[in-house]
Amino acid sequence: MPTRYDFLLAPTTQVLPFDVEQPYPTEIDGVPMKDYLGWMQSCARLTVASCPALSLPAGFSDDGAVRAYRAYTTFLLGHLLLEVSHRGPMTDDEDDDGDDEAPAAGPSDMGLENYPHLRALESLLDQDESVAEFEEALESLLDRLEMRVRRRGRRGR
Repeated sequence: MPTRYDFLLAPTTQVLPFDVEQPYPTEIDGVPMKDYLGWMQSCARLTVASCPALSLPAGFSDDGAVRAYRAYTTFLLGHLLLEVSHRGPMTDDEDDDGDDEAPAAGPSDMGLENYPHLRALESLLDQDESVAEFEEALESLLDRLEMRVRRRGRRGR
């Protein structure tokens, strides 16, 4: 007796995103790919079966996970700085209770022992690339500002 399924979930990509300069992955897990279509075998199997397919990327390489973490923390820090600058400096002494002691260690102060993947990424997370990231972000901001100024200049003519 046939059974009806609403969804068929299967991996549709075999590799993480690769460099745009590379036409296609030439090898996956030690298996050579003959041509461009070879690296998409798992996706092709679903589509030739007349099944609708949706490719939804999931997961990160170690470098990708660290980049995502840094992007998020940079965004969060920027948001917090904007919020603080919007509120202005604290001048009211009532908010300072004088308690400068660090809070007691609690369950949230666990070490890395319970997080083996995070421990494996420790050396990547220790690399300080903040100066290069700042320079790159600043260049991007200046390029966008320059582009806006040019567009406004063309409209004003």
